[in-house]
Amino acid sequence: RQNVVKWLRFLKANAKTIQELKLRNEFMYHLVKNINAGALEPPFDNPPPDSPLMSMISLL
Repeated sequence: RQNVVKWLRFLKANAKTIQELKLRNEFMYHLVKNINAGALEPPFDNPPPDSPLMSMISLL
């Protein structure tokens, strides 16, 4: 649960440009999918890394 909150805060705070917003939506889609499945899979099973959102494309 704590990782979900950290991811939500991270995604909310780190999406400014159109590209970042689109990528944020992709991450949100996968996060919700994990929540609905009842299990967090990578990358959501750990707190978000301390790096820009656009550098995290490979995590999806």
